[in-house]
Amino acid sequence: MHSLFAAILSLGIGRQIKQGLHREYLETQDELATIRGRVDMPGTIRNRPGNAAVRED
Repeated sequence: MHSLFAAILSLGIGRQIKQGLHREYLETQDELATIRGRVDMPGTIRNRPGNAAVRED
């Protein structure tokens, strides 16, 4: 039974790779106390002290 599931999974993954993997990133925005991603300078200047506006993908 496990061999059947492994074979089905293997075929599905092979087809997906041949079609191309999804490579789109979702961009998010947030206000953080630490820097992660790219700093949004206009957003950081508008924020209250101690938080930085950042964008991540």
